[in-house]
Amino acid sequence: MTIDSVTPAQVPKRRRRWMREMRFDRMKAAVVLLLEGLGENPSREGLRDTPERVVKAWQEMTSGYKQSSTDVVGRGIFNEPDLASRSSSGVVCVRDIHFASTSSENLLPFFGRCHVAYAPQNGAVLGLSKFARLIGLFSKKIQSQHQLTTELVRAISREVNPKGVAVIVEAQHLGFRTVMGSPVITFASNGSFETDMVAQQEMRAAFLLNGVSSLGKFASTPHSEVSERSFLTEKNSLSHEGIMLKTALEALLTGLDLNGIEQGFRVGVGNCVDELLHATAGYGMSISSIPSSTANTSTSVDNSEVLSEATGWSTPRDHGSSPSPPSVSSTDTENQLEIGTPRWNRESGIAQKDLTALSQCLNGTDGIEGGCFQFQSMCEHHLLPFQGRIYIGYIPKSPQATLPKHQLEAIVSMYSLRLQLQERITEQIALAIEEMVEPVGLVVMGRASHMCMVARGVRAHSSTTVNTVVRGEKTASILEQGVSAMIDLVEK
Repeated sequence: MTIDSVTPAQVPKRRRRWMREMRFDRMKAAVVLLLEGLGENPSREGLRDTPERVVKAWQEMTSGYKQSSTDVVGRGIFNEPDLASRSSSGVVCVRDIHFASTSSENLLPFFGRCHVAYAPQNGAVLGLSKFARLIGLFSKKIQSQHQLTTELVRAISREVNPKGVAVIVEAQHLGFRTVMGSPVITFASNGSFETDMVAQQEMRAAFLLNGVSSLGKFASTPHSEVSERSFLTEKNSLSHEGIMLKTALEALLTGLDLNGIEQGFRVGVGNCVDELLHATAGYGMSISSIPSSTANTSTSVDNSEVLSEATGWSTPRDHGSSPSPPSVSSTDTENQLEIGTPRWNRESGIAQKDLTALSQCLNGTDGIEGGCFQFQSMCEHHLLPFQGRIYIGYIPKSPQATLPKHQLEAIVSMYSLRLQLQERITEQIALAIEEMVEPVGLVVMGRASHMCMVARGVRAHSSTTVNTVVRGEKTASILEQGVSAMIDLVEK
Protein backbone atom coordinates (compact mmCIF):
# COMPACT_ATOMS: atom_id res chain seq x y z
CA MET A 1 0.00 0.00 0.00
CA THR A 2 1.46 3.35 -1.08
CA ILE A 3 0.88 6.78 0.39
CA ASP A 4 -1.29 7.74 -2.59
CA SER A 5 -3.62 4.74 -2.12
CA VAL A 6 -4.28 5.28 1.59
CA THR A 7 -7.61 6.93 2.46
CA PRO A 8 -8.06 9.21 5.52
CA ALA A 9 -10.28 6.62 7.20
CA GLN A 10 -7.45 4.09 7.16
CA VAL A 11 -4.98 6.16 9.17
CA PRO A 12 -5.05 7.95 12.54
CA LYS A 13 -5.66 11.69 12.53
CA ARG A 14 -2.12 12.40 13.72
CA ARG A 15 -0.75 10.90 10.50
CA ARG A 16 -3.05 12.69 8.07
CA ARG A 17 -1.15 15.95 8.34
CA TRP A 18 2.11 14.09 7.72
CA MET A 19 0.63 12.47 4.61
CA ARG A 20 -0.56 15.85 3.30
CA GLU A 21 2.90 17.30 3.81
CA MET A 22 4.48 14.34 2.02
CA ARG A 23 2.16 14.78 -0.96
CA PHE A 24 2.87 18.51 -1.02
CA ASP A 25 6.65 17.91 -1.07
CA ARG A 26 6.31 15.34 -3.84
CA MET A 27 4.26 17.77 -5.91
CA LYS A 28 6.88 20.47 -5.40
CA ALA A 29 9.54 18.03 -6.61
CA ALA A 30 7.38 17.37 -9.70
CA VAL A 31 7.29 21.11 -10.46
CA VAL A 32 11.08 21.30 -10.12
CA LEU A 33 11.36 18.49 -12.68
CA LEU A 34 8.94 20.34 -14.94
CA LEU A 35 11.05 23.51 -14.79
CA GLU A 36 14.18 21.53 -15.59
CA GLY A 37 12.37 19.93 -18.53
CA LEU A 38 11.70 23.42 -19.88
CA GLY A 39 15.42 24.17 -19.65
CA GLU A 40 15.04 26.55 -16.73
CA ASN A 41 17.06 26.80 -13.54
CA PRO A 42 14.65 26.23 -10.61
CA SER A 43 17.05 27.93 -8.20
CA ARG A 44 17.29 31.23 -10.08
CA GLU A 45 15.71 34.40 -8.74
CA GLY A 46 12.02 34.44 -9.61
CA LEU A 47 11.66 30.63 -9.69
CA ARG A 48 12.75 29.68 -6.18
CA ASP A 49 9.22 29.84 -4.78
CA THR A 50 7.51 28.74 -8.00
CA PRO A 51 7.12 25.05 -7.00
CA GLU A 52 5.20 25.97 -3.86
CA ARG A 53 3.10 28.57 -5.69
CA VAL A 54 2.24 26.11 -8.47
CA VAL A 55 1.19 23.39 -6.04
CA LYS A 56 -1.06 25.79 -4.12
CA ALA A 57 -2.53 27.04 -7.39
CA TRP A 58 -3.39 23.52 -8.54
CA GLN A 59 -4.90 22.70 -5.16
CA GLU A 60 -7.13 25.77 -5.49
CA MET A 61 -8.06 24.97 -9.10
CA THR A 62 -9.12 21.42 -8.14
CA SER A 63 -10.80 22.20 -4.81
CA GLY A 64 -14.20 21.40 -6.34
CA TYR A 65 -13.53 17.70 -5.83
CA LYS A 66 -13.54 18.19 -2.05
CA GLN A 67 -17.13 19.46 -1.75
CA SER A 68 -20.60 18.44 -2.93
CA SER A 69 -23.41 20.51 -4.39
CA THR A 70 -25.51 19.71 -1.30
CA ASP A 71 -22.86 21.31 0.92
CA VAL A 72 -22.91 24.46 -1.21
CA VAL A 73 -26.70 24.81 -1.46
CA GLY A 74 -27.26 24.13 2.25
CA ARG A 75 -30.40 25.95 3.35
CA GLY A 76 -30.53 28.14 0.26
CA ILE A 77 -33.80 26.68 -1.10
CA PHE A 78 -36.91 28.72 -0.28
CA ASN A 79 -40.60 27.80 -0.62
CA GLU A 80 -42.93 30.37 -2.19
CA PRO A 81 -46.61 29.45 -1.62
CA ASP A 82 -47.83 31.80 -4.38
CA LEU A 83 -45.72 29.95 -6.95
CA ALA A 84 -46.79 26.56 -5.65
CA SER A 85 -50.48 27.38 -6.12
CA ARG A 86 -50.07 28.20 -9.83
CA SER A 87 -49.95 25.73 -12.66
CA SER A 88 -47.27 27.79 -14.41
CA SER A 89 -44.58 29.40 -12.27
CA GLY A 90 -42.67 30.98 -15.16
CA VAL A 91 -38.92 30.87 -15.75
CA VAL A 92 -36.12 32.25 -13.57
CA CYS A 93 -33.01 33.37 -15.49
CA VAL A 94 -29.64 34.27 -13.96
CA ARG A 95 -27.04 35.54 -16.42
CA ASP A 96 -23.38 36.55 -16.60
CA ILE A 97 -21.96 34.47 -13.77
CA HIS A 98 -18.22 34.59 -14.41
CA PHE A 99 -16.09 31.51 -13.92
CA ALA A 100 -12.70 29.97 -14.69
CA SER A 101 -11.92 26.28 -14.96
CA THR A 102 -9.16 23.91 -16.09
CA SER A 103 -9.51 22.11 -19.39
CA SER A 104 -9.03 18.34 -19.48
CA GLU A 105 -7.88 18.77 -23.08
CA ASN A 106 -4.60 20.56 -22.31
CA LEU A 107 -4.62 21.30 -18.53
CA LEU A 108 -4.79 25.03 -19.28
CA PRO A 109 -7.50 27.44 -18.13
CA PHE A 110 -10.71 28.31 -19.90
CA PHE A 111 -12.91 31.11 -18.64
CA GLY A 112 -16.09 32.97 -19.44
CA ARG A 113 -19.71 33.32 -18.38
CA CYS A 114 -22.58 31.03 -17.41
CA HIS A 115 -26.29 31.70 -17.93
CA VAL A 116 -28.87 29.60 -16.07
CA ALA A 117 -32.64 29.29 -16.52
CA TYR A 118 -34.99 27.04 -14.56
CA ALA A 119 -38.73 26.56 -14.11
CA PRO A 120 -39.59 26.30 -10.37
CA GLN A 121 -41.73 23.42 -9.20
CA ASN A 122 -43.93 23.28 -6.08
CA GLY A 123 -42.81 26.78 -5.12
CA ALA A 124 -39.16 25.80 -4.54
CA VAL A 125 -36.70 28.53 -5.59
CA LEU A 126 -32.94 28.71 -5.11
CA GLY A 127 -31.25 31.76 -3.60
CA LEU A 128 -29.48 33.74 -6.30
CA SER A 129 -26.09 33.67 -4.57
CA LYS A 130 -26.18 29.88 -4.62
CA PHE A 131 -25.95 29.83 -8.42
CA ALA A 132 -22.62 31.63 -8.26
CA ARG A 133 -21.45 29.25 -5.53
CA LEU A 134 -22.52 26.17 -7.49
CA ILE A 135 -20.76 27.39 -10.62
CA GLY A 136 -17.69 28.22 -8.55
CA LEU A 137 -17.72 24.69 -7.10
CA PHE A 138 -18.05 22.84 -10.40
CA SER A 139 -15.61 25.09 -12.23
CA LYS A 140 -12.81 24.13 -9.84
CA LYS A 141 -12.28 20.79 -11.53
CA ILE A 142 -10.36 19.44 -14.52
CA GLN A 143 -12.97 18.98 -17.24
CA SER A 144 -14.22 19.88 -20.68
CA GLN A 145 -16.59 22.78 -21.19
CA HIS A 146 -19.26 20.33 -22.30
CA GLN A 147 -18.85 18.39 -19.05
CA LEU A 148 -19.11 21.57 -16.96
CA THR A 149 -22.34 22.51 -18.73
CA THR A 150 -24.02 19.13 -18.21
CA GLU A 151 -22.82 18.81 -14.59
CA LEU A 152 -24.40 22.16 -13.72
CA VAL A 153 -27.73 21.05 -15.19
CA ARG A 154 -27.63 17.82 -13.19
CA ALA A 155 -26.65 19.53 -9.94
CA ILE A 156 -29.40 22.16 -10.12
CA SER A 157 -31.95 19.47 -10.98
CA ARG A 158 -30.79 17.31 -8.10
CA GLU A 159 -30.80 20.06 -5.48
CA VAL A 160 -33.83 22.15 -6.52
CA ASN A 161 -35.99 19.59 -8.38
CA PRO A 162 -37.42 22.11 -10.89
CA LYS A 163 -39.56 21.31 -13.89
CA GLY A 164 -36.65 22.03 -16.18
CA VAL A 165 -33.13 23.48 -16.23
CA ALA A 166 -31.10 25.04 -19.05
CA VAL A 167 -27.47 26.21 -18.92
CA ILE A 168 -25.44 28.14 -21.49
CA VAL A 169 -21.67 28.43 -21.07
CA GLU A 170 -19.60 30.87 -23.14
CA ALA A 171 -15.85 30.44 -22.70
CA GLN A 172 -12.47 31.35 -24.12
CA HIS A 173 -9.91 28.53 -24.20
CA LEU A 174 -6.26 29.44 -23.67
CA GLY A 175 -3.50 27.71 -25.56
CA PHE A 176 -0.19 28.45 -27.27
CA ARG A 177 -0.66 26.26 -30.34
CA THR A 178 -3.58 28.28 -31.67
CA VAL A 179 -4.68 31.91 -31.57
CA MET A 180 -7.56 32.60 -29.22
CA GLY A 181 -10.65 33.28 -31.33
CA SER A 182 -14.38 33.46 -30.75
CA PRO A 183 -15.83 31.97 -27.54
CA VAL A 184 -16.90 28.34 -27.50
CA ILE A 185 -20.59 28.10 -26.58
CA THR A 186 -22.15 24.98 -25.06
CA PHE A 187 -25.76 24.34 -24.06
CA ALA A 188 -27.53 21.66 -22.01
CA SER A 189 -31.10 21.27 -20.72
CA ASN A 190 -33.46 18.72 -19.23
CA GLY A 191 -37.02 18.20 -17.99
CA SER A 192 -39.74 20.37 -19.47
CA PHE A 193 -37.18 22.39 -21.43
CA GLU A 194 -36.61 19.30 -23.55
CA THR A 195 -40.08 17.72 -23.70
CA ASP A 196 -42.53 20.64 -23.60
CA MET A 197 -42.63 22.99 -26.58
CA VAL A 198 -44.28 25.78 -24.57
CA ALA A 199 -41.66 25.50 -21.82
CA GLN A 200 -38.91 25.64 -24.45
CA GLN A 201 -40.34 28.86 -25.85
CA GLU A 202 -40.55 30.34 -22.34
CA MET A 203 -36.94 29.39 -21.68
CA ARG A 204 -35.72 30.91 -24.93
CA ALA A 205 -37.72 34.07 -24.27
CA ALA A 206 -36.24 34.34 -20.77
CA PHE A 207 -32.70 34.14 -22.16
CA LEU A 208 -33.38 36.61 -24.97
CA LEU A 209 -35.16 39.11 -22.71
CA ASN A 210 -32.12 39.02 -20.43
CA GLY A 211 -29.77 39.80 -23.31
CA VAL A 212 -28.42 36.25 -23.81
CA SER A 213 -28.31 35.98 -27.61
CA SER A 214 -25.98 32.98 -27.88
CA LEU A 215 -28.63 30.28 -27.43
CA GLY A 216 -28.66 29.32 -31.09
CA LYS A 217 -24.86 29.26 -31.41
CA PHE A 218 -23.89 26.51 -28.99
CA ALA A 219 -21.37 23.89 -30.04
CA SER A 220 -22.94 20.73 -31.41
CA THR A 221 -19.72 18.75 -30.88
CA PRO A 222 -18.05 18.62 -27.43
CA HIS A 223 -14.89 20.72 -27.55
CA SER A 224 -12.75 17.91 -26.14
CA GLU A 225 -13.25 15.43 -28.97
CA VAL A 226 -11.27 17.50 -31.48
CA SER A 227 -8.22 17.89 -29.23
CA GLU A 228 -8.16 14.19 -28.34
CA ARG A 229 -8.10 13.20 -32.01
CA SER A 230 -5.47 15.79 -32.95
CA PHE A 231 -3.07 14.73 -30.21
CA LEU A 232 -3.47 11.00 -30.74
CA THR A 233 -2.85 11.29 -34.46
CA GLU A 234 -0.11 13.92 -34.48
CA LYS A 235 1.97 13.02 -31.42
CA ASN A 236 3.24 9.46 -31.48
CA SER A 237 6.49 10.08 -29.61
CA LEU A 238 8.04 12.62 -27.26
CA SER A 239 11.51 14.13 -27.05
CA HIS A 240 13.67 13.80 -23.93
CA GLU A 241 12.33 17.14 -22.70
CA GLY A 242 8.78 16.02 -23.47
CA ILE A 243 9.23 12.85 -21.41
CA MET A 244 10.47 14.90 -18.46
CA LEU A 245 7.46 17.23 -18.73
CA LYS A 246 5.04 14.31 -19.04
CA THR A 247 6.51 12.58 -15.98
CA ALA A 248 6.34 15.80 -13.96
CA LEU A 249 2.72 16.52 -14.91
CA GLU A 250 1.61 12.99 -14.08
CA ALA A 251 3.31 13.20 -10.67
CA LEU A 252 1.67 16.59 -10.02
CA LEU A 253 -1.81 15.24 -10.83
CA THR A 254 -1.24 12.14 -8.68
CA GLY A 255 -0.28 14.30 -5.72
CA LEU A 256 -3.58 16.20 -5.95
CA ASP A 257 -5.34 13.08 -4.59
CA LEU A 258 -8.23 13.13 -7.07
CA ASN A 259 -9.38 9.59 -6.19
CA GLY A 260 -7.88 8.04 -9.29
CA ILE A 261 -9.64 10.18 -11.89
CA GLU A 262 -6.29 11.69 -12.88
CA GLN A 263 -5.73 8.51 -14.91
CA GLY A 264 -8.33 9.79 -17.35
CA PHE A 265 -6.28 12.86 -18.21
CA ARG A 266 -3.70 11.05 -20.36
CA VAL A 267 -4.60 13.03 -23.49
CA GLY A 268 -4.63 16.28 -21.50
CA VAL A 269 -1.14 15.60 -20.17
CA GLY A 270 0.18 14.97 -23.67
CA ASN A 271 -1.43 18.11 -25.05
CA CYS A 272 -0.13 20.13 -22.09
CA VAL A 273 3.41 18.98 -22.87
CA ASP A 274 2.99 20.28 -26.41
CA GLU A 275 1.55 23.58 -25.11
CA LEU A 276 4.47 24.05 -22.71
CA LEU A 277 7.01 23.48 -25.46
CA HIS A 278 5.26 26.08 -27.60
CA ALA A 279 4.98 28.47 -24.65
CA THR A 280 8.76 28.42 -24.17
CA ALA A 281 9.84 28.41 -27.83
CA GLY A 282 11.21 31.94 -27.38
CA TYR A 283 14.26 30.59 -25.55
CA GLY A 284 15.59 29.44 -28.93
CA MET A 285 15.31 32.89 -30.47
CA SER A 286 17.72 35.83 -30.36
CA ILE A 287 17.99 39.35 -31.77
CA SER A 288 20.66 38.16 -34.18
CA SER A 289 18.15 35.71 -35.71
CA ILE A 290 15.75 38.54 -36.64
CA PRO A 291 16.27 39.80 -40.22
CA SER A 292 17.67 43.36 -40.21
CA SER A 293 16.16 44.45 -43.53
CA THR A 294 14.51 47.87 -43.45
CA ALA A 295 13.08 47.70 -46.94
CA ASN A 296 9.50 48.66 -47.66
CA THR A 297 7.40 45.61 -46.74
CA SER A 298 3.95 46.47 -48.00
CA THR A 299 3.65 43.49 -50.34
CA SER A 300 1.84 40.26 -49.52
CA VAL A 301 3.92 37.11 -49.06
CA ASP A 302 3.35 33.52 -48.04
CA ASN A 303 2.40 33.14 -44.38
CA SER A 304 4.74 30.24 -43.63
CA GLU A 305 7.76 32.17 -44.96
CA VAL A 306 6.91 35.20 -42.83
CA LEU A 307 6.52 33.14 -39.67
CA SER A 308 9.76 31.27 -40.25
CA GLU A 309 11.66 34.49 -40.91
CA ALA A 310 9.93 36.73 -38.35
CA THR A 311 9.49 34.48 -35.35
CA GLY A 312 12.64 32.37 -35.58
CA TRP A 313 10.84 29.02 -35.42
CA SER A 314 13.73 27.41 -37.26
CA THR A 315 16.22 28.49 -34.60
CA PRO A 316 16.95 25.62 -32.17
CA ARG A 317 16.37 26.30 -28.49
CA ASP A 318 19.14 25.72 -26.00
CA HIS A 319 17.43 22.76 -24.38
CA GLY A 320 15.75 20.98 -27.28
CA SER A 321 14.20 21.63 -30.64
CA SER A 322 11.47 24.23 -30.81
CA PRO A 323 8.09 23.09 -32.09
CA SER A 324 7.30 23.93 -35.68
CA PRO A 325 4.33 26.03 -36.71
CA PRO A 326 1.57 24.37 -38.73
CA SER A 327 2.36 24.27 -42.43
CA VAL A 328 0.40 26.65 -44.64
CA SER A 329 -0.31 26.21 -48.33
CA SER A 330 0.87 29.10 -50.48
CA THR A 331 -2.37 28.82 -52.46
CA ASP A 332 -4.59 29.33 -49.42
CA THR A 333 -5.72 32.94 -49.76
CA GLU A 334 -7.24 32.92 -46.27
CA ASN A 335 -3.78 32.45 -44.79
CA GLN A 336 -1.97 35.05 -46.88
CA LEU A 337 -0.27 37.55 -44.58
CA GLU A 338 0.69 41.10 -45.35
CA ILE A 339 3.94 41.77 -43.55
CA GLY A 340 2.66 45.10 -42.28
CA THR A 341 -0.27 43.31 -40.59
CA PRO A 342 0.56 41.51 -37.32
CA ARG A 343 -0.61 37.88 -37.45
CA TRP A 344 -2.22 38.06 -34.02
CA ASN A 345 -4.33 41.05 -35.01
CA ARG A 346 -5.63 39.45 -38.22
CA GLU A 347 -6.78 36.34 -36.42
CA SER A 348 -8.27 38.09 -33.40
CA GLY A 349 -10.89 39.80 -35.54
CA ILE A 350 -9.56 43.36 -36.01
CA ALA A 351 -10.83 44.47 -39.40
CA GLN A 352 -8.37 45.34 -42.17
CA LYS A 353 -9.74 48.89 -42.41
CA ASP A 354 -8.97 49.33 -38.69
CA LEU A 355 -5.42 48.15 -39.23
CA THR A 356 -5.03 50.63 -42.08
CA ALA A 357 -6.31 53.40 -39.84
CA LEU A 358 -3.94 52.23 -37.13
CA SER A 359 -1.00 52.48 -39.53
CA GLN A 360 -2.06 55.96 -40.59
CA CYS A 361 -2.59 56.93 -36.95
CA LEU A 362 1.01 56.03 -36.11
CA ASN A 363 3.06 56.56 -39.22
CA GLY A 364 1.30 59.68 -40.43
CA THR A 365 1.64 61.66 -37.22
CA ASP A 366 4.94 63.17 -36.08
CA GLY A 367 6.94 60.34 -37.68
CA ILE A 368 5.81 57.72 -35.17
CA GLU A 369 6.38 54.07 -36.06
CA GLY A 370 5.10 50.99 -34.25
CA GLY A 371 2.14 48.68 -33.96
CA CYS A 372 -0.17 46.61 -31.77
CA PHE A 373 0.53 42.92 -31.17
CA GLN A 374 -1.54 40.37 -29.31
CA PHE A 375 0.52 37.98 -27.20
CA GLN A 376 0.36 35.10 -24.76
CA SER A 377 2.97 34.19 -22.19
CA MET A 378 3.45 31.92 -19.18
CA CYS A 379 3.72 33.43 -15.71
CA GLU A 380 6.90 32.18 -14.06
CA HIS A 381 5.35 32.36 -10.60
CA HIS A 382 2.37 30.04 -11.16
CA LEU A 383 3.05 28.52 -14.63
CA LEU A 384 -0.31 29.81 -15.84
CA PRO A 385 -0.97 31.85 -19.00
CA PHE A 386 -1.46 35.56 -19.23
CA GLN A 387 -2.52 37.20 -22.46
CA GLY A 388 -3.19 40.61 -23.90
CA ARG A 389 -1.66 43.19 -26.22
CA ILE A 390 1.66 44.96 -26.57
CA TYR A 391 1.54 48.52 -27.95
CA ILE A 392 4.78 49.87 -29.42
CA GLY A 393 5.42 53.44 -30.56
CA TYR A 394 8.82 54.93 -31.40
CA ILE A 395 10.35 57.85 -33.28
CA PRO A 396 13.26 56.70 -35.49
CA LYS A 397 16.44 58.74 -35.65
CA SER A 398 16.21 58.64 -39.46
CA PRO A 399 13.64 57.47 -42.05
CA GLN A 400 15.85 54.46 -42.81
CA ALA A 401 16.25 53.33 -39.20
CA THR A 402 12.86 51.65 -38.88
CA LEU A 403 11.64 48.16 -38.08
CA PRO A 404 9.01 46.47 -40.29
CA LYS A 405 5.96 45.14 -38.47
CA HIS A 406 7.09 41.52 -38.84
CA GLN A 407 10.33 42.35 -37.00
CA LEU A 408 8.41 43.96 -34.16
CA GLU A 409 6.21 40.88 -34.02
CA ALA A 410 9.30 38.69 -33.89
CA ILE A 411 10.62 40.68 -30.93
CA VAL A 412 7.30 40.35 -29.10
CA SER A 413 7.22 36.59 -29.78
CA MET A 414 10.83 36.13 -28.71
CA TYR A 415 10.25 37.58 -25.26
CA SER A 416 6.66 36.46 -24.63
CA LEU A 417 7.25 32.78 -25.44
CA ARG A 418 9.17 32.18 -22.21
CA LEU A 419 8.47 31.89 -18.51
CA GLN A 420 7.94 35.56 -17.90
CA LEU A 421 6.63 38.54 -15.96
CA GLN A 422 4.64 41.21 -17.77
CA GLU A 423 6.93 43.95 -16.50
CA ARG A 424 9.98 42.12 -17.81
CA ILE A 425 8.48 41.55 -21.27
CA THR A 426 7.94 45.25 -21.96
CA GLU A 427 11.40 46.15 -20.64
CA GLN A 428 13.07 43.49 -22.81
CA ILE A 429 11.14 44.60 -25.89
CA ALA A 430 12.22 48.20 -25.29
CA LEU A 431 15.86 47.17 -24.90
CA ALA A 432 15.74 45.10 -28.11
CA ILE A 433 14.29 47.96 -30.16
CA GLU A 434 16.89 50.34 -28.74
CA GLU A 435 19.66 47.93 -29.67
CA MET A 436 18.39 47.45 -33.22
CA VAL A 437 17.50 51.01 -34.34
CA GLU A 438 18.47 53.43 -31.53
CA PRO A 439 15.22 55.45 -31.67
CA VAL A 440 14.95 59.06 -30.51
CA GLY A 441 12.03 58.13 -28.28
CA LEU A 442 10.18 54.92 -27.42
CA VAL A 443 7.03 53.79 -25.60
CA VAL A 444 6.14 50.14 -24.96
CA MET A 445 2.87 49.42 -23.17
CA GLY A 446 1.52 46.05 -22.07
CA ARG A 447 -2.12 45.30 -21.22
CA ALA A 448 -2.84 41.74 -20.07
CA SER A 449 -5.19 39.51 -18.08
CA HIS A 450 -3.53 37.05 -15.71
CA MET A 451 -4.99 33.63 -14.92
CA CYS A 452 -2.81 33.38 -11.81
CA MET A 453 -5.35 35.68 -10.12
CA VAL A 454 -7.96 32.97 -10.61
CA ALA A 455 -5.61 30.31 -9.25
CA ARG A 456 -5.36 32.27 -6.01
CA GLY A 457 -9.13 32.44 -5.65
CA VAL A 458 -9.49 36.02 -6.91
CA ARG A 459 -12.73 36.30 -8.90
CA ALA A 460 -11.76 39.36 -10.94
CA HIS A 461 -11.32 37.26 -14.09
CA SER A 462 -11.66 40.19 -16.49
CA SER A 463 -9.30 42.60 -14.70
CA THR A 464 -6.19 43.74 -16.57
CA THR A 465 -2.69 44.82 -15.63
CA VAL A 466 -1.13 47.75 -17.50
CA ASN A 467 2.53 48.73 -17.47
CA THR A 468 4.54 51.17 -19.57
CA VAL A 469 8.20 51.67 -20.49
CA VAL A 470 9.17 55.15 -21.76
CA ARG A 471 12.47 56.22 -23.29
CA GLY A 472 13.26 59.79 -24.32
CA GLU A 473 11.79 62.54 -22.16
CA LYS A 474 11.51 65.12 -24.97
CA THR A 475 9.37 62.85 -27.14
CA ALA A 476 7.39 61.12 -24.38
CA SER A 477 4.23 63.22 -24.73
CA ILE A 478 4.07 62.76 -28.52
CA LEU A 479 4.56 59.01 -28.24
CA GLU A 480 2.02 58.65 -25.46
CA GLN A 481 -0.55 60.41 -27.65
CA GLY A 482 0.21 58.02 -30.49
CA VAL A 483 -0.09 54.94 -28.27
CA SER A 484 -3.30 56.30 -26.74
CA ALA A 485 -4.74 56.65 -30.24
CA MET A 486 -3.78 53.03 -30.91
CA ILE A 487 -5.53 51.86 -27.75
CA ASP A 488 -8.67 53.84 -28.58
CA LEU A 489 -8.75 52.25 -32.03
CA VAL A 490 -8.07 48.66 -30.98
CA GLU A 491 -9.83 48.41 -27.64
CA LYS A 492 -13.08 50.15 -28.51
